[in-house]
Order: sequence, then structure tokens, then C-alpha cells
Amino acid sequence: MNKTLKTNGDINRLGDKIRLEFPEIKDTTKEQIQEHRISFKDSTNTTFNSLCSLSKRVNKNAIITYRIKRIETIIGKLNREKKTKEKQLFARMWDISGCRCIVDNDREVYKLEKLISKIFIVRKRKDYIKTPKENGYKSLHLYIQVPNDNKVIEVQLRNRLDHNWATLVEITDLIFDSQLKEIGKDKKLEKFLFLLSKRKSLVFDDKKYIAKTLREYQYIENLSKVFTRNYLKVRNRWLELEMKYSHKFFLIETKKNEIPIINSFNGFNTAEKEYFKRYLSNHNSNIVLTHLTKPSYKNISSAYSNYILTVHSVLDDITIILRELIIESIKEKKYFSFLKYYNLHLSILYNHINNLNTEILVSNAAGNNKNGNLLKQKEWKNDIQKQKEKIDKNERKLYLDANKHKVKYKMTEIFLNLSLKTIIRLNKRRLKKY
Repeated sequence: MNKTLKTNGDINRLGDKIRLEFPEIKDTTKEQIQEHRISFKDSTNTTFNSLCSLSKRVNKNAIITYRIKRIETIIGKLNREKKTKEKQLFARMWDISGCRCIVDNDREVYKLEKLISKIFIVRKRKDYIKTPKENGYKSLHLYIQVPNDNKVIEVQLRNRLDHNWATLVEITDLIFDSQLKEIGKDKKLEKFLFLLSKRKSLVFDDKKYIAKTLREYQYIENLSKVFTRNYLKVRNRWLELEMKYSHKFFLIETKKNEIPIINSFNGFNTAEKEYFKRYLSNHNSNIVLTHLTKPSYKNISSAYSNYILTVHSVLDDITIILRELIIESIKEKKYFSFLKYYNLHLSILYNHINNLNTEILVSNAAGNNKNGNLLKQKEWKNDIQKQKEKIDKNERKLYLDANKHKVKYKMTEIFLNLSLKTIIRLNKRRLKKY
């Protein structure tokens, strides 16, 4: 590819051309966008390697990712900005290349920021932790330069809970075609996710809205369809990769309606070379290159759930919200609401149990594989058992908490008991037999 973008003026003129050609962008224009993206390669390499070292001083289990903005995303961003009064210069689009650091809490986020500031030149800082975006997004964004390098790299620092929420937005976009990150197409799902972002400060009406959205969109059921479709192959693939003990770099590629592809590498340069090769050959994929100092399925599936698409922590938040609705409803003597939320809770719960039973089958099959890693398989089975024990414990607690609130009239009590037995019986029929 011939270099055509020699100055910032050349890059800005390319931005004008993209706006002019939209929505039918010419192939020659796309080639120039690709040229601009690839020009960040060396600067991002340096930044990524430095962040891997710095993060260890804050949290040994911190996770670092690396990505180049997709061509379609660049085009979409430039097209949106042409409608505003202040048009952004393409050369000043500072999030073309980015790294992300995921740590445990906000204290570690700001500690890592201090270390980064000592090594890199910080051109700009956006603190969405102290001042979240309107949609609920929280993260610290730094726009940095390596000394004596004119490329600006975006670095996002997040705690794990905020990262999980951000990945849920992307998963929702993919499964429901809601375009939330780009234009907020689906206002109902946008509000649903916003409420989940402020989990600790929800009022009763907020929780009702969440429950209503869960039913209307069959939200958990639709997530489960995708997760179940991917689970068998992804988990077995991960067992293979974990046996490559020297491999700490992982390339994850995902497309809509396809099983995610995961490959591992023992060195950054080899992984980075493959990353760019795939990006050049296929613009329709979402690809992330990540470095894990202590690779595990638990870490990669939670931190990169929007790529792995097999599990997400949202189920824990949803079940807590529904339990609170159940208790609050019976406390306020709203018995029909109590039954409605209990039914919704059980339908989600038994769906999850079905998924756990599927995991047991897969783990048993893996155990029959003579080449399998017995230690990893044992960890997998222990993880499944812990999840089942957690479900049993929470259900017992819910039952005891609900029974603390006595029903005044005998006929009402009989009605509730009969209704609950029917709800439980009908939901238990959902359990698959193995």
C-alpha cells in the first residue's frame, strides 16, 4: 500500500472525503482509512508493552487489551460529526488506537493513572468515573503520547464492575440490534441499561421497569440462546489453550451469528502480526488482542464477555433485583405483583440451571478426553458446583425472607400457597432431563 497520508492536512482531507461519500464509501477511500489505522501500529505496541509492566505494580491480575478502531466505526463517527456545528478534524480523532486496563476498583484506577503520567505525555483527560455519561458509562480516559512520538493513543482505565456494564451494552447491541453505543436507537433498552448502571441506588419503580423490560424483550432468554450456542465449542477450545502454558496473549474474533474464534500466542509480536493480518482481510469482524498474566476461563469470559459471548455477570444483578421486588411486593401486600415477579425469577433461575447442567455434560465429556488437562477440568467442575450451591443458598434465604411477612387473611394465604405451588411446578417442567 502506497503511503498517501503524509501530513495532518492529508488526514483531515480524507475525513472530508469520507463525509462527502457517505454512505457509499469507495474502496480506495477505505484503503486510505486502513492506511491511517495501520500507522498507529508501532506507537500502540510501545504503549501496550509499557501498560503491561505498569499494571503489575498496581494489580497483578489486571487485564490489558489492545484494539484499533474499526473502519465502519470511524466512518460512522465522522458522519455523525458532520451534522454538528463544530466538525472534528480527522487528525484530531484521538481514539483511533486504544488500550484498556481493567483493575479491581477506582482506587487502583487512579493509582495506575499516576504511574502512566510519569512515563507518557498526557494530552487530555476525561474522568467519566467522577462524572458519568448520561447513559451511565463510567471510565477514566487518558489520551497519551510516547515521548518523541506524534501519535496519540487512548487509554481507558476501568474497574471490573463498570467494565462488565460496558460489555453488556455491546452484547445488547449485538443481540437486539439496538445500536445503543452509536445512536441510541432503542430507548427502552437504553433506559434499562442505564438503570442497571446505578444498581445500588434503584427505587421500587426502577426495579419494576427492569422486570418489565426483561419480560418484554425476553432479555435473559435471548442472551442465553447465544451463550448456549457458543458455550460448548468455546469452553473446549479454552481447555486446549490453557495447556499452552507459555501463551499469555490471546486473539479473539467474533461475528454476529457465528461461534467466537480464540487463538493464543507466546509473544506479543506474533500475536500483533496476526491481529493486523485478520483486520486487513476481514473488516466485518470484531477483533481484540489481549494480554493475561494469569490466563483463566473465568477472567477472559467475564472481562471479554462481549467477544467470548458465553457468560455475563448481569444474571447476578438481575436475580438480586427480582428478589428485592418479590420481598418488597409481599411486604406492601401487592400479592399479584409478588406472584408475577416470583414467576419471572424462577423462569430465569431454571433457565440458568439448564445451562449449568449442560456445563456438567461438557465437563464430563472433557474428562473422558485422555489429552485433557485434569486439573483444569477439576477446577471447571468445582466452579459449577459452587454456582449450584450459591443458587440453593439464595433460594433458601428468599423463602425465609418472604415468610417473615405474614398474610392477614386465611383465604389469601391459601390462594398464595396454591399459586406458588403451580408456578414452581410449571417452571420445574422447564428443566431438561439428562
